[in-house]
Order: sequence, then C-alpha cells, then structure tokens
Amino acid sequence: MKKRWISLSLSALIAAWLIAGCSVSEEHIKDEARSLIESKLIEEPKEPNEAINGLSFYGDREIAVEEVNEYNYVISAEDTTYLLFKNDDLDYSDQDEIRDDLMLDHEVVTFETFTNESSLDAYIMITEFDDGTYRLIVAVDGKKMTTVLPLDKLASNAEFMFDFVYSMAHESISE
Repeated sequence: MKKRWISLSLSALIAAWLIAGCSVSEEHIKDEARSLIESKLIEEPKEPNEAINGLSFYGDREIAVEEVNEYNYVISAEDTTYLLFKNDDLDYSDQDEIRDDLMLDHEVVTFETFTNESSLDAYIMITEFDDGTYRLIVAVDGKKMTTVLPLDKLASNAEFMFDFVYSMAHESISE
C-alpha cells in the first residue's frame, strides 16, 4: 500500500511539474530532483523487461541501444539521446569523487547523493549547458546516464533515466 501511495504521489508531482512547463524554475528543479531520488530509492527497482546488446533494463518506451565499448552505450528513446556509462568500481556516495569524475565545466544547478537500505548509492546532478539547455546526470551503483535537455523536459526524463539505471542494479540487489 505504501509503494502504491508513493507511486501515485510521485506521478502527481511529476504531472504538476510537466503542466508548469516553461515556468519551471531552477529552484523548483532542485526540490523535484531531491524528491524523485528519495521516493524512487524507497521502492524496489523495476524488474528488467528488456535485454539489448548485453544490457538488461526496465524500459517504458521503445529503446535502441548501441554499444560503443564494454563501458559506454548510446541509448535512444523517443526523440532523446542518452549516454550510458557502466563502471561498478566508482563510489557514488563521495561527492568529491563524483565531481572529479565528471570534470564539470558548467555551473551546477543541483547535486544530490543518496544511499538506500540495500546500500545502493545514487545521485542526480543538473548543470547548465548551452542556450537554455541543461545536462542531466542520473546514476545508481556504477551505472550513469547523461543527456542534455531544456528545463521543461528534465522531470520526465529524470524519472525514465532513474528507472533505467536503477533496474540495472536489480540483479545485484536480488543476489
């Protein structure tokens, strides 16, 4: 029952965010990013329902996967391209290590790190990019997904990205 309430609350929150559209502020984005990760990490990861090019993941839309090498993939879904990086050796609970790893060259709008009951580390980072766009990075336990979007598309894509990388951690939680 608690998971259902959390899912309904999260859906309502995201719907309100999407309706607000262009009037979304960076401050609002910070609050939403924190809420998204906190609520998603309470839940069990979605069970993978797709397997493409050696990746098992949950997808709620048509997804194309191109393997660049054993650590890097290009993911395409709808009209958005994402970069996926897999490295199980990174410590995603250390903010300084994350910042060093990302070699940031734009202002950070929000950066939140979390650890759940299963000891999975996660973070979400939004940085300014170019011409009204923002770089969105979502990571869970060594799986990091990145894309560049306008402010009004961050919410729906953050949820998709989180579900994608969190579901990849499903096997390590189940063991």
